[in-house]
Amino acid sequence: MMWTIAAGFIYADDDDLSDLLAAMAPATSKWKLIGTTFHLKSDKLDQIGVAYPGSPEECLLEVLKEWLCKNYNIDRFGKPSWVKVVEVMASRFGGNNYAQAMSIATEHQCKFLCL
Repeated sequence: MMWTIAAGFIYADDDDLSDLLAAMAPATSKWKLIGTTFHLKSDKLDQIGVAYPGSPEECLLEVLKEWLCKNYNIDRFGKPSWVKVVEVMASRFGGNNYAQAMSIATEHQCKFLCL
């Protein structure tokens, strides 16, 4: 199944942290892949892993904080958005969780097509 996200870019910010954490909870164990998908630097992801060994929930929380603080090449990859969250959850990095992706897209008014 292939997903295409169209328009409806609703940007995520610090106020969305708890909602983001809840939305991405099914993919907690994939926190490092999610961080890579959000274009965080590998050394930062390594630091997070060392700081919170054995705690994927804390690691995901830190990944989301870094992403929301725009600690990546924002000019190249754009601002944090709910569209990106939907894309991640529908991808292998989010566990191909199409139901969760669709729920997030609906809640945050992201338009999508399932091809």
